[in-house]
Amino acid sequence: MNFDARAALFVSLSFFAPGISVAAEQSVELKVGPAAQNRVCKVVMEVEGTVRVNPDGTKLREFPMALTGTLQYDERLLGSDSPLAAVRKYDEAWADMKLNGQDERTTLPASKTLVAAELEGGRQELYLPEGHFTRGELDLINVQCSSLLTGIFLPKGKVKVGESWTFENDRLAELFLLDAVSQNDMKAKLVQITETQAKMELTGTIAGAIGGVATDLSVKAKINFNLQSQTIEWVAAAIDENRAIAHNAPGFKVKAVIRMLSQPVETPVSALSDAQLAKVDLTPNEGKLLLDYESKEAGFGLLLERDWTMMSETAKQSVFRLVKQGDLIAQCNVTRISNLKPGEQMTLEAFQQEVQKSLGKNFGEFADASEKVTSHGLRQLRVTANGVAEGMPIEWIYYLFSDDSGRRYSIVFTLETKLAEKFAEGDRNFAAGFDMLALPEPKTTAASEDSQDAATVRSAKSPETSVLKK
Repeated sequence: MNFDARAALFVSLSFFAPGISVAAEQSVELKVGPAAQNRVCKVVMEVEGTVRVNPDGTKLREFPMALTGTLQYDERLLGSDSPLAAVRKYDEAWADMKLNGQDERTTLPASKTLVAAELEGGRQELYLPEGHFTRGELDLINVQCSSLLTGIFLPKGKVKVGESWTFENDRLAELFLLDAVSQNDMKAKLVQITETQAKMELTGTIAGAIGGVATDLSVKAKINFNLQSQTIEWVAAAIDENRAIAHNAPGFKVKAVIRMLSQPVETPVSALSDAQLAKVDLTPNEGKLLLDYESKEAGFGLLLERDWTMMSETAKQSVFRLVKQGDLIAQCNVTRISNLKPGEQMTLEAFQQEVQKSLGKNFGEFADASEKVTSHGLRQLRVTANGVAEGMPIEWIYYLFSDDSGRRYSIVFTLETKLAEKFAEGDRNFAAGFDMLALPEPKTTAASEDSQDAATVRSAKSPETSVLKK
């Protein structure tokens, strides 16, 4: 990283020297220029509030939370002729969260510090040229008021001191990581022009949605635009957010402060040079957007599409939900089940019998059944069953994975029959990313009640649907 730029970031974070004001009648055009192509960015985050869960649907529970974090990275913009918006090289990325008295730190591993950024329909998508993020790693670096999107703050034409402008709903949704914004009264104003800076203030509220639930934001922000380098060099935003509980995530009511500093540099760091970038495949594709999930205790791993969210996790089972555009499409339970003797395998016919037995009176008929060997060398049985549960037509898709040592895992997808078209090949894509991992040494101590509470806060427990637990 450019040393002078790094030093400037640390100094600027706590101090901005007041400039000399110029004539208020002067009009300025605030448009990001080519100097912003290579820059050093630092983001500092502070969040405090409460998290809300309703795990069994009968009682709302609230838990205190607090988070602090820092991101520091070099960013190179790639221009309109590139399929990517930018490439980043992270020097620092961490967040410390305290949730219901439990401490948790998330960091970005050294192997995942070269990050590609794509703007798909105006929305930021971050991914690795090689490898995959975990959900926690992605959430760590995918923050509101991204340096790639802060140009949204700027007016579309020339403005004078005292003049104000408003914002389109869609652009605010991009900036604040929402699925949609239904209305807003956000307004920005140019409050001062100095010889080197244009200073803006922004305030207002946003009514939006994410994951199918309402989220309301109240925002106050200050933005400094450097007139000489034509770059946004400082953003400080105070955000009050109140979000309802979603199908796949807790609700919360928090106060967040985000401070972003950006300094242009003449040349990119070595990792972002033409020579180094030519050595990696930056081409965006759906495979690179998959998320890595590992259950070390249960001994399995997955590559998941980003619409899947892990809801709960124990030493033997992980529960996931698929939510698209706010609709709960399906639930999936992955369970480690009892081993067979080495070399033994369950037949497809026996597996169908177990499935029918587990569904009991809910069973209607089998739609299909198949078996194969996966790319990881595991034996896979797959059965689809239709039936009725609580008066609703339901489709169940059962998988049984096994290896030559006798280890076995069941994967069960549950969805309403009417959602089968939306679900499409969701089970096959999910199962294609399944693999067995080495099992840990057996533990002799039980988890404390406090740690179990913390797990409940992070996820809403889902109903049990796994089978084959003998």
